[in-house]
Amino acid sequence: MDNLTSEQIYAYLDGKLSGEELLAFEQLMEQQADIRLAVEQALQTKVAAYQEGRRVEKEKLNARWATEDSSANIRNLSLWKVAVAAGIALLLLFALFQFSSESNQGQEMFLAFYEQPVSLSPRNVQELPQLPGAHALFHEEKYEEAAEEYIRLLDGAPAELQDEIRFYLGISSLQLDQLPEAISAFNSLSSSYFGGAGAWYKALVYVKQESWQEAKETCEDILASRDDTYHQQARELLEQLPN
Repeated sequence: MDNLTSEQIYAYLDGKLSGEELLAFEQLMEQQADIRLAVEQALQTKVAAYQEGRRVEKEKLNARWATEDSSANIRNLSLWKVAVAAGIALLLLFALFQFSSESNQGQEMFLAFYEQPVSLSPRNVQELPQLPGAHALFHEEKYEEAAEEYIRLLDGAPAELQDEIRFYLGISSLQLDQLPEAISAFNSLSSSYFGGAGAWYKALVYVKQESWQEAKETCEDILASRDDTYHQQARELLEQLPN
């Protein structure tokens, strides 16, 4: 493998190579299949480590929520006892809490349903050797840098990789709260392979901006499609959407 070290591979995935060093690395990937395979395997390792970290964080968050829920029940009981003497103050606090909860409804529902996509495509890295580097930025949650790289790669990318790039550009825009840009990217997907995933994440865009009717219609479109990959998520989301 031309004495290429794992440190060099991870430096490439981390975006630390530049100039002649980057050019030489990309030329090696184009010429040698074993190097392309090593880059793919390293990317999968990084993604797996990222997912494990997210899983641990989610478990900690769920445990914290459970504790907070228990504490909230105790606080609510205390407030109920105090309400006899301070009814007006309690009503004002309750109204404020309700307003805060409603204003965050879309964001909370989005976080409940959003899962980070991993690798959806059996892509041929030889067609576009810079793509793993862009995906590495994405999976490290460097969404602004990733979006810039995806936009750069779209110009001149092979037709069979256009949808993959647009899909991840859409997810990056979603994470950056650039919601119109995310919807535009998902609407531009032409292949059934990415179209189903794009429809699901477009539904989540509508949830995030609390466009409930559009979210409902998008979920119904997903359920009507032959691709059942996101049928279960769409059904569960429909049950949670406000009437």
